[in-house]
Amino acid sequence: MVLIYALAALRGLTDAVDMPTRQAFVSEMVGGEDLANAIALNSAQFSVARIVGPAIAAVVIATVGTAACFYANSVSFLAVVAAYLAMNKAELRPTPQAPRVNAVRQVGQGLRYALGTPDLLVILVLAAVIGTFGYNMQTIFPLLSTYVLHSGAAGLSELLVAMGLGSIMAGLVVAYRGKPTERLLFVCAAVFAVLLFAIGLSHWQLVTAVIAFALGIAGVLFMTTVNTRLQLLAPPEMRGRVMGMYALLFAGTTPIGSLLVGTLAAKTGVAPMVMEMAVPCAVGVFAAFWYARHRQGAPAAVTEPAKS
Repeated sequence: MVLIYALAALRGLTDAVDMPTRQAFVSEMVGGEDLANAIALNSAQFSVARIVGPAIAAVVIATVGTAACFYANSVSFLAVVAAYLAMNKAELRPTPQAPRVNAVRQVGQGLRYALGTPDLLVILVLAAVIGTFGYNMQTIFPLLSTYVLHSGAAGLSELLVAMGLGSIMAGLVVAYRGKPTERLLFVCAAVFAVLLFAIGLSHWQLVTAVIAFALGIAGVLFMTTVNTRLQLLAPPEMRGRVMGMYALLFAGTTPIGSLLVGTLAAKTGVAPMVMEMAVPCAVGVFAAFWYARHRQGAPAAVTEPAKS
């Protein structure tokens, strides 16, 4: 058991470095006019993987066991490593590097920059709220299918597939013609909170699956808009630090949300828990919107994606 905890901690430390690095690396692989499209496609596939992955894992666990999931996932990284090794470094577009200072000072510089840039602060607040309280479908859906819908593993797969289909559709659309405007950011966040609340109200499998499909669309649109705006607004020398904060606030807070999900489900019931998780999402969206309306200065312009 101690070894498992140690490996889990090591995995968390690795992800803390890997995620922001991969996000910021996108800008070095493509030209300026394709940057928004590339960011959108990258963040969309990441979101789709978070939904489709558990659905595939459920099938693998049911057929060959849990250990096989870890073995297959480990082997899959060989393809990623091979792709990195096959890259032509001469075709990359390195970004300017900030002066090297100690790690603590770099974190402080990133925090000061984000807190002093209203456009970035709004995005990070929304990412933290939705990431903590809303993006916990891997925990919420199994509870719903077991205790509310009484549909078992088959019902859980339907919910995951429905949300995955919505994620894929939204990802392809936004990668092709997405416009990462602040208005889209708030609309997607508000719709996400409303749909999450609606899932708590539903006690029918088909209705919940339809809402899950719409939730997949809203979730990917939100995540893609957040990712794209952050990378377009942050200067190249600050992009890695900003994306590190994004990874911490959006993905890093998910375990905290999962703990809240379990605690509230035990105390108030599964359906009320889902609605209770939607409330802070809505409050966070309203607070960020109020701040955006009352901040000093005009919003920074965002480069629109090139038309493909």
